[in-house]
Amino acid sequence: MIKDDFLSGIFYSVPNLRYYHSDKLSKVKLGNICSITGGYAFDSRKMKSKGEYQIIKMGNLYNGVLDLTRNPSFIDNPTKKELEYLIHKNDILITLTGTVNKKDYGYTVQLNNPNNLLLNQRCALIKPLNINEKYLFYLLNSNNFFKQFYASSTGGTGNQTNVSINDMLNFNMYIANEKNQIIISEFLNKIDQRIETQIKIIDDYSSVKDYIIKQCFQKCKEYINLGNLFKYGKAGGTPKSTIKEFYDGNIPFMGISDITNQGKYISYTSKNITQKGLINSSAWLVPKNSLILSMYASVGLPAINKIPLATSQAMMSMIFDNDLDVEFVYYYLCYFKKSKIQSLLETGTQSNINADTVKSIKVPKLRADEKEKITNIFIKVDQLINNEKEILNSLQKQKNFLLKNMFV
Repeated sequence: MIKDDFLSGIFYSVPNLRYYHSDKLSKVKLGNICSITGGYAFDSRKMKSKGEYQIIKMGNLYNGVLDLTRNPSFIDNPTKKELEYLIHKNDILITLTGTVNKKDYGYTVQLNNPNNLLLNQRCALIKPLNINEKYLFYLLNSNNFFKQFYASSTGGTGNQTNVSINDMLNFNMYIANEKNQIIISEFLNKIDQRIETQIKIIDDYSSVKDYIIKQCFQKCKEYINLGNLFKYGKAGGTPKSTIKEFYDGNIPFMGISDITNQGKYISYTSKNITQKGLINSSAWLVPKNSLILSMYASVGLPAINKIPLATSQAMMSMIFDNDLDVEFVYYYLCYFKKSKIQSLLETGTQSNINADTVKSIKVPKLRADEKEKITNIFIKVDQLINNEKEILNSLQKQKNFLLKNMFV
């Protein structure tokens, strides 16, 4: 079990949850404690990849994190009207549009030091009125807010759904008095600062890992084709999605999302297929401890399955004679994805590689003891990273628990 001094002592300073029961709170309309202004419909023809002012779109606020590198768009010489949508320090931003039956919107971000940022349409700017600004931010992340937010969404174009600002202004919110707003917001802010520190720790370890991988593999002089290292390998297949009896069986069916969600080791899948689905498609049962590589869309993502499973045609599965080779090639493919995969991509409707390309990937030819030494280094670094991720997960669960109990 991972221990952390901050987590161990957190409940000693937690504000008394019982005090914030609904009979101690004031019921107000959201519009009485904040103003909400929609973003501007900037002319896409004026946008470019670099410029003086960046346009903040919904994608830049994904998952409640400001990401200025995600499909950035800029304009120069904004008009007086466009400058009305300039974002200022401590402004709260929220996304208003998402996908039907999904909760991929309603993300909020509070900006500390925005620099020449303009807010685009389908995002909104929230400013506090007679309420602690940090407390307001946490209020907008409470269960009560999200329950009303998603319940008020209405259909837009196609699979799109929207929440209107007018509906938001009429949400019923329950707030503490001024003194306790400060107590709650300062306490939750300490947790957020600890989470930010933890994310930096993980990022630093990941950077160290990338550096070690680069140093280990960059200087190799002798290589062998990947196809000569595994004893059997081929792509998978997908049963017809229109035939219900091919799905929801007991055979795990791996997709690319399973790699992005779990990382190196795949111990479960989000979908299952039946034996009929397996037989009536190009899918095959991949034994555990095989190496799997994505070939379509998110190209070059490697993973090791810890359970027998089948995959779609978007993945190449490879069976090796020993686990050492599986682990070693996994780490090399991590390096290969970051440094060399781009040169192999076939361009079309989506970038991809095929099974023959995978087989032709050049892998360092090393002695067994050299591969073991390199692999053990990477495994130890991964263990450190995973330990820190456990702490981060505990911190995030702690914050969610407090948000649930401190706000009605």
